[in-house]
Formats: sequence, C-alpha cells, structure tokens
Amino acid sequence: LQVNDDATFNDQLSVVDLTTVDDLVVGDDLTVTDDTILSDDALVDNRLTFTKPTRVVVTDGSTITSLNTYVPISSTATTGTSSITAGTTAGQLLILHNVGTATITLTDTGTLHLTGNGTLTADDSTILIWDGAAWQQLAAESAN
Repeated sequence: LQVNDDATFNDQLSVVDLTTVDDLVVGDDLTVTDDTILSDDALVDNRLTFTKPTRVVVTDGSTITSLNTYVPISSTATTGTSSITAGTTAGQLLILHNVGTATITLTDTGTLHLTGNGTLTADDSTILIWDGAAWQQLAAESAN
C-alpha cells in the first residue's frame, strides 16, 4: 500500500508493506510487528507505552539480555553486573526497573557508561541509551 497524500483509517487495516509520503492518521490503536522507520518527527499526543516483557532475573556477573525498551529486573540476593546485551541501533532506549526487593548494582565499566556505579534498590529504575558502541546513562537511578 502506498499513500501519496493524507490518509485516515477508522477501522482495521492489515498490510504487509506501507509507504506514505504525507500524513498518516490512525483513529485507533496502531500495532506494528516489525521495524518502523521514521525519517522525520514523531509526535505523540497522549502517551507512549512500552509493553512489559517477562522479568529478567539478574545473577552476580550475569548479562542482562532483552530486546525490549522497558525491562523489569530482579534478583534473589544482592548482586551486581557490568554487562548488558549490545543495542541494535544507535539511539535505542533501555529502561531498567528493579521490580524485586534485592539490590542490583550496575558497574560503570566496559560497554556500560554510567555516572559511577549505579545501585538499583526496590522499585528503582534507570534510563540508558545505546550510542552504537556502549550504553550511556541518560537518567540516574531513581531514589524510591
């Protein structure tokens, strides 16, 4: 499907490939099951929601692995790691949220560039961005 001018869809539309060179307005939910490439601004009028994947259990020295933006993590005991799976594209965001009660320490080393070692206690979170070579910390750990 190629759209060369404004298009409005008020009901379900299923396409394999969609190209638009002008505005695309969706009157209800938009579900994308593969990559979406925006070559200009993306405006969100209400809220941007990330799906909640299965919790990642962190063990001492383990690698946090996830392809999602929002990653709930926990541990069965106080633990630490300095390894997160590499991002796929520069600009990729990663939100780590400790949903457990044990403290998880992220070590500022290797491909994890923080403002110092980060300690995530219960309900703490941090936001990282992949720069193409390392995870850079955008927001320090929340103090919950």
